[in-house]
Amino acid sequence: MQYSLDIQRQITPTLMLTTGVTGTRGVKLILFRAANRVDRLTGLRPNPNLSQPIYTDNSQSLTYYAWQSSLSKRFSSKLSFDVNYTWSKGIANAAGDFGAWFVGENSNALNQEFFDLKADRGPTSFDITHFFSAGWVYELPSLERVANSVRHVLGGWQASGIFRANAGLPATAVQSSSRPGDRTDYVGGAVVLPDYRKTLQYLNKGAFQLIPRAAASGAPIRPGNAGRGSFREPGLWNLDLSVSKYVPIHEGVRMQIRADMFNALNHTNLSGLRTNLNDSFFGQLLNTRGARIIQVGASLSF
Repeated sequence: MQYSLDIQRQITPTLMLTTGVTGTRGVKLILFRAANRVDRLTGLRPNPNLSQPIYTDNSQSLTYYAWQSSLSKRFSSKLSFDVNYTWSKGIANAAGDFGAWFVGENSNALNQEFFDLKADRGPTSFDITHFFSAGWVYELPSLERVANSVRHVLGGWQASGIFRANAGLPATAVQSSSRPGDRTDYVGGAVVLPDYRKTLQYLNKGAFQLIPRAAASGAPIRPGNAGRGSFREPGLWNLDLSVSKYVPIHEGVRMQIRADMFNALNHTNLSGLRTNLNDSFFGQLLNTRGARIIQVGASLSF
């Protein structure tokens, strides 16, 4: 089931505001779970003649709803832009994906107890609560009233850019186990540390606790109470900028000079969060999403 309701308002002849709600309700979606798991206490499998196959059925359900708004300006007065904001929530008892688990994110490791799907209900793997983007194109003044030499160098440039900012994806605290999907216990306190950008320690290790493992099975003696997707990875923002100019060479022949800057402000977006409580690097951010890249080029059209 899908639904949507949009309202549009023309503010000026070139400026349009759109806002609305949209949603999706999905039932009987494909779900993947590990079957015939070892018993937590005894280490024995229900069927000793099988290993641990993947059980597939249609037990997954999905709820998605969002409020989407955009402000768009058609090109006029040397400027055009699109500004978009989305607030959304996607909840499922798996990843929310209906593709195969080995090519998507609908992994069987998201299920902690085979018959307790309610405990697995949480944010989908693609759930981003806040998403903002803005793109624009602006033609700089042509400087027609200044000297030819200055006009040819400084006039007629076009500047454009894309800015994006969004909240982080959901993540889950897990622990090592002979069974897929085992989570830790949440024992209270702040999960995310406020000074993580200085220390790179994003998660508060004291907010979680390992569950003792049974010697016979190598699995925790009971399921963990930490919710799936109960905290978020760090959000990110990025700014890309471009400047370009067409230079006439001959009748019907012109050259475009262009410079592109990806992550123009060289902002560090931290990533690589470790979420296994048995990991000595638990809660740390060990990677980044890349530094500034500048490329310059020219093309000839005739």
